[in-house]
Amino acid sequence: MLSEQPDGGGSALPDTGDLEAELKTVLRAAITELNDPRYDEPMRVLNTEITHDPALAALYAERLDHSPRPLGVRLS
Repeated sequence: MLSEQPDGGGSALPDTGDLEAELKTVLRAAITELNDPRYDEPMRVLNTEITHDPALAALYAERLDHSPRPLGVRLS
């Protein structure tokens, strides 16, 4: 995954100062990961369960909203 270092260390997200290029890199990597067969079935199951379980949907949204990200960035 783009967000993981090969050695299991911190973030490998780009920080070049070129926001457009960085966003393109991150979005392309996300699309690649979503098309990876290793993630396909688990993501489908998660999405199905979130659709049918409001408590799980709320928990998922809460955890997603509290995931590590730069200060000042909110998901809304």
